[in-house]
Amino acid sequence: MPAPAVGIDLGTTRSVVAWLGPDGRPETIPNAEGDRTTPSVVLLDPERAIVGTEALRAAVAEPDRVAELVKRDMGKAAFSKKLGGKAYPPEALQSLILAQLKRDAEAVCGPIDRAVVTVPAFFDDRRRRATRDAADLADLKVTEMINEPTAAAVAFGTRRGYLNAEGAAEQREQVLVYDLGGGTFDVTAMRIEGLDFKVLATEGDVLLGGADWDARLADYLAEAFKAKHGLDPRTDPSGLRRLLREAEAAKKSLTALSSTTVTVEHLGQAARIPVSREQFEELTSDLLARTLFTSKQVLKKAGMSWDKLTRVLLVGGSSRMTQVKTALQQESGLEPDASVSADEAVAHGAAVMAGLLRDRTARRAAKKAGRPIPPKSTSGLSVADVCSHAIGVEVTDPTTKEKRTHVLIPGNTSIPAEKSMQFRTVRAGQAVVTVNVTEGADAAGRHGQPVGTVVVDGLPTDATKPVPVSVTLRMSASATLSVRAEAQGKVAEATLERDSGLSDDDRARWRTFVRDDGVAV
Repeated sequence: MPAPAVGIDLGTTRSVVAWLGPDGRPETIPNAEGDRTTPSVVLLDPERAIVGTEALRAAVAEPDRVAELVKRDMGKAAFSKKLGGKAYPPEALQSLILAQLKRDAEAVCGPIDRAVVTVPAFFDDRRRRATRDAADLADLKVTEMINEPTAAAVAFGTRRGYLNAEGAAEQREQVLVYDLGGGTFDVTAMRIEGLDFKVLATEGDVLLGGADWDARLADYLAEAFKAKHGLDPRTDPSGLRRLLREAEAAKKSLTALSSTTVTVEHLGQAARIPVSREQFEELTSDLLARTLFTSKQVLKKAGMSWDKLTRVLLVGGSSRMTQVKTALQQESGLEPDASVSADEAVAHGAAVMAGLLRDRTARRAAKKAGRPIPPKSTSGLSVADVCSHAIGVEVTDPTTKEKRTHVLIPGNTSIPAEKSMQFRTVRAGQAVVTVNVTEGADAAGRHGQPVGTVVVDGLPTDATKPVPVSVTLRMSASATLSVRAEAQGKVAEATLERDSGLSDDDRARWRTFVRDDGVAV
């Protein structure tokens, strides 16, 4: 029996697991409470870690023990606040969430040790690497990491409306995927022709999501409460958590209603504060404008325009807000497509991709062994993604002697991609050449983040002038990066493993922490 094809949408505020069911279609796996989504919240109770709804409820009573929005801190050395007075790496907290999702999945589809995991399209290497490390700590192998908007487009395309029975688009579709989640925002332009899904451009903001709309409304409520009672509920951690919960509930109410009333309580005082949809949209208009600006930038980079789109797909729970649908309809002239659950689309697309990868592996193994080739459990669609950030090498400016990045693979380049370029050593007689690969540099070659290094050594030292150095960067369809450098007949090449931010000792320590159900080590 083939291994389960599992996809995980590891969300900032809520996470979802899906798998390909017996009929080859993606299905959401409910958690232990029977819910289709799991709050991405961790409570570090003295006895054990608690993930999900119970942890979310505890956020008011024990805010100093609850971790929320962990995804925003991925790639950092430590989570943004101490829990119970202790500092924790984001990978360890995220791994507790993944371990719970894994347990929930195994209750439905049996033992699993691998999954396709999605990430925001604009996650850089550090954040992607940290996500892989979190999965590793939870004893879960990431067979592939794909961008959330790409996964969502696959889910829409294979499940709803505009593909034929074989899963092929009968006409060219030019699609904008607008993905506004609880803590991050992504937008992707994609072209679908037949079975080919090709990402043209992607951008995003890892610090923009529904939580920012909640915070903006919470500030409004706090100021109204303060004006009436002279007290500010934001000064108390529990009071702030209650306020944010009320703000989130009001935000959801205003999707269906033109106005609502919020009850705010603090230190024995209470106030009923009316809020209209118009007020809420005015309070958050700049946040919405940021998403529209990014959307326009993506269309420009993709060589498209609003009037050339055939579909606008809504993904992420926060895309349900009325202001989002209204603004996108005004810009595009299209009715935004919300036909697949905004919360579940990404996980469903990841499950489809997991099935494709499983099939490819099984078919290659069967062919190599001379066995009958097994049938495909999913359609034969192909997905071509892009390199989210520019990749280049660090060079020394001959005039200023300053270090900067020379980009070889620009951001939004379709992958797989390969680019070669010739440089020169800094000085004559140089015995060693160090090629530092960076990611995410701006147009001026600044602010690149280190990714990896290869070293060409043993060069003859009798050269009387700088010698040529040829550098080739390759990025595979699964975003694996390799580099080859050659100088004076000497060659160095490597696949950049993008080493973990955790040391070996730390990895062992936090793996024990996860296996012991969050007991402090």
